[in-house]
Amino acid sequence: MDTIFEIDRKINTVLENNVDQETGEITENALAVLNELEISREQKLVNIRNFHANINGMIDANKAEMTKLQANVSRLSNVQAGLKRLLEAVVPEGEKFRHPDTDQLLISWRKSSSLEIDDQAVIDYCNEHKELQDCIEYKPSIKKTELKKHMDSGVGITGAKIKTKNNLQIK
Repeated sequence: MDTIFEIDRKINTVLENNVDQETGEITENALAVLNELEISREQKLVNIRNFHANINGMIDANKAEMTKLQANVSRLSNVQAGLKRLLEAVVPEGEKFRHPDTDQLLISWRKSSSLEIDDQAVIDYCNEHKELQDCIEYKPSIKKTELKKHMDSGVGITGAKIKTKNNLQIK
């Protein structure tokens, strides 16, 4: 079975080799071959478009399933957090709980520390004290919409260009 590219190549070959050089007419034989190739090409294009639509449907179905699974993960995480809070409430801090039959350690406490901050207050404080400047991270980002507006108005910006393209619409 030929690909679309092979069919296009055959159509071009038939046209190149079966045109009367004096009159410019296509031979009857070539017209029959072209008709057959064109039908084959059209059917392939329809099939590819249908396959594209099927893939689109599968993507939508998978996204819907992912949404359900994410909701289930969220629900299970909430249940898990609730069970942990329950254990924290009933097992005194520092106590270790072992399985009664196997003596396997199941629940214990460990010491940890975490940093809680008010972002804006810390940024202001670090900006006031030069020795703390390395505690602040700045991540520049480009606002493409704003940049394009400037370029559309005639501003030339090194490293940026507007690319015009055609986008295939499949219905």
